[in-house]
Order: sequence, then structure tokens, then C-alpha cells
Amino acid sequence: MIKISRSKARKLLGHAFDSRKTDEELSEMLRVNGHSVTVERGPSPSEQVPHVECVTENSPPEHRLAVLRAKQIAGQHVDPDEYDAVRTEVIENADPEVHVLWKYLERTYDCEVCELVKEGSRRRPIYGFKIRTPKGTFLDWATREELLCMFDKLEIRR
Repeated sequence: MIKISRSKARKLLGHAFDSRKTDEELSEMLRVNGHSVTVERGPSPSEQVPHVECVTENSPPEHRLAVLRAKQIAGQHVDPDEYDAVRTEVIENADPEVHVLWKYLERTYDCEVCELVKEGSRRRPIYGFKIRTPKGTFLDWATREELLCMFDKLEIRR
């Protein structure tokens, strides 16, 4: 059971709240209304705050690149040299199969691979990708063959 304060119980019960009732009586009223909470005197436990991670120059290159892309999308100035350096670092640190596919896609097609990860079995890997092209940005999962077929249909070969 989640413990809540009397003030939260007041908000949940609205006009039905009676300050003369005990914590147990208020808890029972809330249970009857479908809430699975226990009322206790004192403050409610703090709401769970989502974890926010600050990205610094020591953060993984994937995180730094995501921040630089977000700045681009927001219209902020991004130093092209810094962007290229971080992007190169991400590509160089990628799994060898991912690295080869990433390079192949960018050399063969008019696109920028933003993200490329490999999942699935060794015999039939599936790639998660985010790729920007002149015809749009694509975010999906596909096998290598499906990905290349999609690009051929887009007709964006260099």
C-alpha cells in the first residue's frame, strides 16, 4: 500500500473528506472509492523525480552526439568540427558489423546515419536505426536486407 498524507486524502476525497475522521477511517473511505492507499499523519513520500543525467565532455560519445543533434533541431549553433569529431568517435567505437554498415550506407546513399545499433541473433541480426535523408528522417528496426531495399526504393543513391 502506498502511504499518503491527510492533505492528499483531502484532495482525493474532495467534499467527502471529514477532518474529524481517523486515518484508518479515511483509508477505508479511499479503498471503497478504488484507491489502494493508506493515510498517515505527516508528509507524503516525495513524488518520484525522473533521473536526469547531465551530459558533459566526459560523457559517452553517443550521449554527446544526441545533445548536439538536439541543439541542431532546436536551431542552436553547433560547431561543425565538434559535431564531426564526436560523430566520428561514435562510428569508430561501434560494433564492427555496425561500423561497416554505417559507412556503406553513407557512402552509397545520400543520407546521414544518426544512430545504428545491432540486436537479435548472430544469424539474423536486426538493426535499429535513425537515418536522415533528403526525403525525410527514418526511425525503425530492420534486417540489413530490408534496410538496403528501403534505400533502393527511396532512389537516393549517390
